[in-house]
Amino acid sequence: MSTTKNQQFSSSIGFIATAAGAAVGLGNIWKFPYEAGRGGGGAFLLIYLIFIALLGYPLLVCKTALGRRLQGGVYHTYAAAGKWKLLGFFTTLIPVLVLSFYSVVAGWTVGYTLALLQGNLTAGTAMGPFFGQLTSNFPTNLGYTATILVLTAIIVAGGVQQGLERISKVMMPLFLLLLLGLIGYALTLPGAGKGVAFYLIPKVGDITLHTLHQALGQSFLSLALGGGVFITYGAYMKADENLPKTALAVVLSDTLVAFLAGLMIFPLIFHQSIAPTAGPPLVFIALPQAFQALGPVAGPVVGIAFFVLLLFAAITSTISMLEIPVKYLMEAFSLRRTPTVIGMTGFICLLSLPSMLSFGGPACLTRFWGQKHFMDCLIGLVDFGMPLICLLFCVHLGQRWERDGLAAELRQGSNVSNAVITYLRCTITYVAPALIGLVLVGNLLL
Repeated sequence: MSTTKNQQFSSSIGFIATAAGAAVGLGNIWKFPYEAGRGGGGAFLLIYLIFIALLGYPLLVCKTALGRRLQGGVYHTYAAAGKWKLLGFFTTLIPVLVLSFYSVVAGWTVGYTLALLQGNLTAGTAMGPFFGQLTSNFPTNLGYTATILVLTAIIVAGGVQQGLERISKVMMPLFLLLLLGLIGYALTLPGAGKGVAFYLIPKVGDITLHTLHQALGQSFLSLALGGGVFITYGAYMKADENLPKTALAVVLSDTLVAFLAGLMIFPLIFHQSIAPTAGPPLVFIALPQAFQALGPVAGPVVGIAFFVLLLFAAITSTISMLEIPVKYLMEAFSLRRTPTVIGMTGFICLLSLPSMLSFGGPACLTRFWGQKHFMDCLIGLVDFGMPLICLLFCVHLGQRWERDGLAAELRQGSNVSNAVITYLRCTITYVAPALIGLVLVGNLLL
């Protein structure tokens, strides 16, 4: 059990806003729509929702319960775990690696927002070359990435209530208002109905092995289950909080945002007859083209709102990614928060340099492994590492379920039934490892 006194979230609303913010990120607004587009729309959405119930909720609630039970972050959770102690280190390393490239992508949203505000993305701007110029300009990318990391550091340095919770309570409602406003506008456009139908009506023929794998992987990544965020945030949760109910609110919030992101994007791209299978360039090339076609007034307004939305989503996630290693170092070495935040932010900024140079930099980074650039390879490493670590977590948790009294912890502050406890334990012990194993196999073969 932790020997350091934890700060706590002031209320269940504070926990939900902060934890949902950690889960809601670029993965929901950027990755989910293009994966859904490539996976057949409605078919992908249906499978995704099933996997959220089978994998997402049980893992999230059990990780949170473990953190609250032991009253510590990732370090204290694994400190006395013998051979499993190394798992705590790698659980902390994953969000550090993610933040090193995630902050670069988040920086691109700053670039697009500024370009729109300055009127540089006019109807005649070719979005493909613009994106290429933006991503290959190292000094500009350094400035944008540093901006994201400095903003993140300022928030995390404020602590739990004054930093993480305060900013999440402000940004999440603004995020939802922007998202709903953009959906309302998108649904009024000609052709929007075709986009909605593609997104909401599943077709059996679209259910392929690739769709199953991508939906499973997205359900896993969407809730940030591979890192230690919910173990860390669980340590900040009050003992009398209804944990199963609160965790369910977090899962529903994250799933709702992913669903709404598709409801915003597919009407926009079908309005402009853009292929929904555009893949990763969908947000940074295809959608800005759609914004341009909306006219000289509506285009910039909608574009700015969209990229501010992306920026909000990015920041609510980057603060959780930074909090995990900061908490780990504070517990492991009895360090103070502010200098730890400064040191870790500087370290991550250095780690982000190869990702910044992956586009138009030296050949050793632009063609790091075959035809793949460094950032692609790092993302591939993380895509494999996160489920592997989560699989090991499930095995480890199964061994310590009784020892650490997780059933009692789940009942603390709630009247959760034995059936729910059994469902959670069986899912963690059998279902989740099987599904995560499929993700790992799929990452290697598909």
